Amino acid sequence: MKIKLIIGLGFLALVLLWSLVSIYPDWLWFESLDFSPVFWTMLLSKSGFGLVVWLILILLVSLNLYAARRLNPGKGPEMVHQGKDVYLGLSSRALNSLLIAFIVILSFVVASKGSNRWDLVLRYLYQQPFGGADPVFNKDIAFYVFSLPFYAFVREGLLVLFVMAGLVTICWYLKDGALQIEGEFVQSEGIPTSLPRITISQNAKKHLAFLGGIIVLLVACGYQLRIYGLLYSTQGPAFGASYTDIHMKVLAFRILIVISLGLALVLFLNAFKFRKKLVWMAIGIWAGSVLLFTAALPL
Repeated sequence: MKIKLIIGLGFLALVLLWSLVSIYPDWLWFESLDFSPVFWTMLLSKSGFGLVVWLILILLVSLNLYAARRLNPGKGPEMVHQGKDVYLGLSSRALNSLLIAFIVILSFVVASKGSNRWDLVLRYLYQQPFGGADPVFNKDIAFYVFSLPFYAFVREGLLVLFVMAGLVTICWYLKDGALQIEGEFVQSEGIPTSLPRITISQNAKKHLAFLGGIIVLLVACGYQLRIYGLLYSTQGPAFGASYTDIHMKVLAFRILIVISLGLALVLFLNAFKFRKKLVWMAIGIWAGSVLLFTAALPL
């Protein structure tokens, strides 16, 4: 444990040292132009926003793993090799260490990517009205310049975070045996003749259904933002919202919002009492509606 702690602290020290070396020339340049306050605003905004993204991702993953452990306290199928638990050829401790390292590295990469949008956050926080409204939705132009890009970024960011949290949770359920893949691909003359059978515990189904409901809610928010994004449409005869956009796509997206909210409600209810047929029926209706209202009717 001491060796792992020393290695972790050494790696953190190297990252901090590299960061200081990389930003030092920038600070010298801003300082020479008497713009050091601008430099510190950029640096603190970028690092602060990246830290917030990192904390949110770690919190989401931690809460989901905690729920997974409470819902599935027992171990799944395991092999005993020389008195130790072995999963996929690795000991339980080694597999846990690999999963934690993967989570830390992945969260760091996501936070680094998110911190690059610090200027988008500042523009939203310090926006000013333009004094003119668009002719379709009667919103101030500042909404499309400052607010709409920020809302889209937050929605996309949350969607990515929850999908990642869901994938990590699935990996945890695979490790603990709540999610099992039985069998293998059997080929006959190069053609697969059978598929592995996937089995999942009832509690794991409820947990993943709840996560799915949150993801569908974010998809519904995306449809609302796409309504405002129609003012940037390039599919009509000219740039901007065309006849089809205003009279068909706005209505189609609003219908999809209602259907998405219905699917999310079904998934949330199945987090308490899972009903497989109801879930697949709701998903089928939602998928068919997406094809109908986003492609067929506008065409």
